[in-house]
Amino acid sequence: RNSAISGCYIHHINDIVPVNPPNPANERYGIAIGGASQNVSVSGCRFSHTRHAVTTGGSSGKNQNGEQRNITVANCTSMLSDTGYFDTHQPAENVVFIGCVANGGISATPATAGAYGFQMRARNCSIVGCSVLQAIGRGIMIFGPVSSGAVISGNMIANVKALPGNKAGTGIYFDSGGTSNHSVTGNVIKNCEGPAIDNGGANNDIVISGNVIQNVSFVVQGAAIRLRNAARVLITGNNVGPSAQGPAIAMLGSSDEWQIMGNNLGGGMALVG
Repeated sequence: RNSAISGCYIHHINDIVPVNPPNPANERYGIAIGGASQNVSVSGCRFSHTRHAVTTGGSSGKNQNGEQRNITVANCTSMLSDTGYFDTHQPAENVVFIGCVANGGISATPATAGAYGFQMRARNCSIVGCSVLQAIGRGIMIFGPVSSGAVISGNMIANVKALPGNKAGTGIYFDSGGTSNHSVTGNVIKNCEGPAIDNGGANNDIVISGNVIQNVSFVVQGAAIRLRNAARVLITGNNVGPSAQGPAIAMLGSSDEWQIMGNNLGGGMALVG
């Protein structure tokens, strides 16, 4: 608790050989923050060739008192991840990434599905003023059973590549595990082979506001912003350029109670639903 890690260079982390279980193979974490770690900062560090540069996970104690809380990761750079540059496991909460850079994913190993910029599975977490460049599969993914209340603001997400078979390539993705109550504001999302914002379904109470979206969905067909089976979604003040293979916004499945107003929507079709 009340600790700081600063100015480190951590690189080329190898597998743990599973000789003495429960140590699993394929961890390769740069910094793992676990147990009752609270009020911890990681700043000014550089990472290269890790599975996750920084991750959290694990809990103990009554009322989950032994989980990670109030973790700040600031001004760190992670290069050449093959899974996910920056990560949180549940049930951590109030993990904040500020001014971090995830740059240059490498080909996924057989055990993984891509090289994502940020993976968030914790509660009330934020990604603010960060850059995700050349990720594979997804730039930012919010998923897991407790990952509500994320703030994604002021980030640059660019050049996200699709997985083999023309899959994903998404800027920001909300998984279908009930992850809801998120705010996506003031981001620049461009040159992504898939949609700028997508979901797996059953995500509610989402605010998408003031984002600039350019040149997306030029490999994976679909709308720039597309959500399925989502309720109470506010889409306002966004500047969406023409999408190569779809409309600007798609309201799919059993979606309901959307408000779409004050957007600049380019392309041949502005909205399908």
